[in-house]
Amino acid sequence: MTDKLLLNVKEVASLLGCGRTYVYGMIQRGELPVVKLGRLTRIPACALIDFVAAMEDVGDPAALDANTWSWPRER
Repeated sequence: MTDKLLLNVKEVASLLGCGRTYVYGMIQRGELPVVKLGRLTRIPACALIDFVAAMEDVGDPAALDANTWSWPRER
C-alpha cells in the first residue's frame, strides 16, 4: 500500500476510491481515528488497514454498531 506511517485525507480518499468529503465524514463519525499535528489531519496507515479488514470481516458496514465496535488499541 504505502510505506508512510500517516496519510493525509486526499491519500486515504484515493486509496479507498472515494472523495475527501466522504473521508472527513468517516472521521467525524469515528470510523477512522486521526492524529492531529497542529492544523494537519492525518490518518495512521495501520488504522486504515484495520478499517478495511474489519469491513471485509463484517461484510456490511451498516451492520457495525458504533457502541460495541472499537478500534484495536495495540498493534
